[in-house]
Amino acid sequence: MPSAVEWEDWCLETFFLNAAVDGRIDAIEIDDGKIIEYSGAHDLEGAHRQFLSVLPPLLDDYLKGEVSPSFRAVGKAAHRSLGESEARPNFVRILIFFLWLQITVSKDKDEGDIRKMATAALGRQSPQDLVGLHNMWIALARWLKKHRDILLELPDHGNETHVGITKRLAFPTKKDLDLLRRVRDDGYSRTDLRSISRRIAGDSYFDRTSPAFRRAFESWRTAANVDEEAARELPFMSAWTRVLAEKEFGTSIVLSCDEFGEIEVQKILADGRSRTLQSDRELRQACRKLSGEIAKAAGVGMLTLQRSGLASWIVSEGDRTGECLISEAALGRLTPLVRSKIQMRGEVRYLSWRLCNVGQRKEIGSNTPQNPSLRFVDKVRVGARGTYLGRWPMTPRVVFPGGRQPVLLIEGQSYESTSIGDRIASFPPGVWNGPVGAQAGSQATTVTLRGDAYPHADEDIRYFDRSRHLPEDGIFHDTQPKDPDLLTTGTSGSGIEPDPRLIALQEALYARSARTMTLQAAVDMASRVASTEGAPDVWALVRLFVDSGWFDLPYVSQVPARTLVQRRPSYRPRKKADLEGVSIEGPMPVLLEEAIRRRAGSFDLTFERNLGLTAWSLPKLWVGSSEKDALQEFLKSSDLEELRVATVLKKSNEWSDIGVGDDFERTGTWDSAEVRFGGNYAAEPWPRFVRMDRPARDTNARYVVEHDAGQRETFGSANLALLRYLDLREITAFEASGDNIRTMHQRHRLPSAWARWLATVHLRNCALEPSDGGWACVYPASPDSALILSKIYPALRVKSNPQASESGILPWMERTRVRLARDRRPIWHDGKLRAIHDLSGLRTCSREPRETR
Repeated sequence: MPSAVEWEDWCLETFFLNAAVDGRIDAIEIDDGKIIEYSGAHDLEGAHRQFLSVLPPLLDDYLKGEVSPSFRAVGKAAHRSLGESEARPNFVRILIFFLWLQITVSKDKDEGDIRKMATAALGRQSPQDLVGLHNMWIALARWLKKHRDILLELPDHGNETHVGITKRLAFPTKKDLDLLRRVRDDGYSRTDLRSISRRIAGDSYFDRTSPAFRRAFESWRTAANVDEEAARELPFMSAWTRVLAEKEFGTSIVLSCDEFGEIEVQKILADGRSRTLQSDRELRQACRKLSGEIAKAAGVGMLTLQRSGLASWIVSEGDRTGECLISEAALGRLTPLVRSKIQMRGEVRYLSWRLCNVGQRKEIGSNTPQNPSLRFVDKVRVGARGTYLGRWPMTPRVVFPGGRQPVLLIEGQSYESTSIGDRIASFPPGVWNGPVGAQAGSQATTVTLRGDAYPHADEDIRYFDRSRHLPEDGIFHDTQPKDPDLLTTGTSGSGIEPDPRLIALQEALYARSARTMTLQAAVDMASRVASTEGAPDVWALVRLFVDSGWFDLPYVSQVPARTLVQRRPSYRPRKKADLEGVSIEGPMPVLLEEAIRRRAGSFDLTFERNLGLTAWSLPKLWVGSSEKDALQEFLKSSDLEELRVATVLKKSNEWSDIGVGDDFERTGTWDSAEVRFGGNYAAEPWPRFVRMDRPARDTNARYVVEHDAGQRETFGSANLALLRYLDLREITAFEASGDNIRTMHQRHRLPSAWARWLATVHLRNCALEPSDGGWACVYPASPDSALILSKIYPALRVKSNPQASESGILPWMERTRVRLARDRRPIWHDGKLRAIHDLSGLRTCSREPRETR
C-alpha cells in the first residue's frame, strides 16, 4: 500500500506535472481506473478506503484554513548543477480527493453540495467552512508557475468563494459521460476529430455538462482545428478514448518485433490498454470490430500492414501489397509460382500467420490523409511550453496537402523540406532553435524548436523500483567483477565524436523517459535514426544506451511488458595515474554534461570527455584532481550520488534466479542456426533453450535451458539464459583481442552490468560497428579485464600470445584446464600432444612433444 508521501507525489505527477500540455492545465480529468490501479485495491470501495487513510491527520484544519498549505523539502533543485533543495506541495492529495469525490458520487446521482459529499465520504460531519480548499488551489497554482513554468488556469469561483474552484475543475461527471456515450453510439470514430467536435457542441444536453467539461472541450476543439496531434494530448481526448474503449471502438491491431526476431500481435484499445492476441480466432474477432474491409481480409487470410516504425506495423485497409500478414492456410492455397514471389519474414507467436513481403514495400508515412491540412507531426516535446526537439532526424515532420513540398522558414531564411513519403516531408539535417514556419500554398503553420532537452528535476524522475521492475541483468544488477581501481585504464586513441544523429536520439530519449517509457515507444523513436543511411538497427541503438549506463531495461512485475527506466546520475571512484577521480554514470544530455563541465571547472578539477571507438558510441565522463578535498567538495555540491555496487563472481551455472511453475507451457524453441526463437524442439541438440509462457499470457515469459537428464535452469532474463546456453553448447559468444571485446553475433550482448564495469575500468563506453551485414558491439578491454570475465564466462574467448610457456603449456590451455578435466582429453597443437588433464588432481600434466601423423 503506498504511503502518504507516495500518494502525494503520485497525485502531483499524474494530475499536474504529466497532464500539462504546452505548459497549461485548463481542467483535470479524474479516472477511477488510475486511482484504483495505483492504490492496489480490487475495487472502488477499497481504493476509497486507502485514499482516506493517507489524508493528513489535521485534515479539518486544512479545510477550514486554520493550517496554511504546507510544503516539504525534497532532494535537489530542478537544475541538477545548482545543488539546492526544493520545497514541494504537501497538500495535493487533499485536492485530488475532493475532485475525485465529486466524480465518483455523481456517477450514481447528481449531488451539488460538496459538503454533503464530504460528510458521507469521511463518515463524520465535514467542516462547513472550506476556505482552505480555495487557499490550497491558489498556493498550488503559484508553485506550478514558479517551479515548473506550468499555468494552472483556475476557473472563476462564482458565488461559491470557498468551493467554486474545486467544483469547476474536475470532469467527467455522469452527465459528461452520458453525452460522450451518445456521440460514440451514433457511430463517430476516434480519428475524425472535427466531426466529433461538431457533434458534441451540437448536442441538446451540452449545456447541462459540468463547467470543467465545457472548458476542456473548448481547449480541445480549438487545438483540433489547428493541430490534431496536439489535440490528442489534451485531457478531453483521454476522457473520449476511455468512453470509446468501453465498447472497443477506436481499437487498432499492432504487430511488433522484439530483439530476438519474435513477432507478436496486440490489440490496442483507444485508451492505450493492450492485450496480446493468442489464437487465430481472437485475431479474426478483433478484425471484425475494425471495419468490414479488414474483416473480409482476415477471412481471406491476408491482412494489409502499414508501418508505424522499423519494428512495428498496424493492420489497415489497403490493396494487400507491400508488407502483409498472411495465414498459413492462405499460403497453402497459393500456386507455387505465386508463392515464390512472396518473401517470408517470420512466424507470429501464438498464431498460424506469417509476416510477408508481397511486392514493393510501402513508404513510412503513406497512411497520411488524402487531403491533409498543413501541420507538424511526430514531434518530441522537450519543454512544458510547447517546445519540441530541433535536432535532425528527431525534428518534427511536415504533413502537407499535396502539390509542391512545403518551404521551411527558419530565422528569416527559406529552406526546402525533404520528402520522405506520400505528402510528408522532413527538416534538412542540422540543429534548429526558435520559431519555425512551414508554408505550402496559402497554408502556413509554426512550431517552436529547441536543440537540447531540459534537465529533469530529480524528484520528477521515476527510477528503477524493485517492487515494480525485474532487472534484465538478474543477479548481476548493479554489480561488478572486480574493483576498477585495481586495474589499469589501458591505452586507447583519441576516439571519434558521436554521430549527430546519435546525439539527437539521446536528447529525445532523455526528454520523453523521465517517468519511464515503454520499450516499443523507445524502439519507434530509435527507428527515426535507424531509417537514415548508414545507421545501426533499432535494437543495437537501444542497447547502446542501456550498456552505456543511461537506462535500465527491466521487465515489469506481473505484467508481460518491458520498459525503459532512467538510471540515477551517479559516480564510481576511479583513479587515473596519480589523480583521484570519479567516473560519471547515468543519462548525460548536452545541458547536463555542460553543467558538470562548468561545475568541475569552478573547483579547478580535470574534466575529461572520453570518446568511443566509432561514431556510434556515447562519451564517457571523468572528473579528477590531485586534491582529494576539492574532488569531495565537487561531489557534495552536485546531484551525483555514489553508485553502490557489489562484487559478484558467479559462473554461468549459478545464474539461474527464478523458478517455473507447472502452469507454464513451451511457446518457442531457440534455433541456433537462425539465432532466434522458432526452431524445432525435437531437432535441436541438447541442451535446448526454450521460452515458456502461461496460457493466459498474463505475466512475463520464463527462459529455460533444458538438459537431456531432465535438469532445468530457469531465467527471468532472456539475455542471461542465452549466454548460459551458448556456454553449455561451447559456442564462442565473444572474442577478446588487444584492447577490445567483440560480439560474435549481433544478438550476443554482455550483461549490461559488465559493459558498464568495462566502461568504468577503461573510461570508454562500448561502440557499434558494422559486421557481417549487421552491427556488432565492441567493448573496451585489456588482457587483464578480459581474463577476469573469461574466468566467469568461458564463452568469452581471449586471444593470447601463441608463444608457449616454459612448461610447454599454452595460456589458453591453462584457462580451459578445469573445464576439460572431466573428459581426460588430450590437447593437441600444431600436430603435437601438448598436455593431458588428470582427473585425480585436476592439474595439467606436461608431455614431451612428439611427432604425429
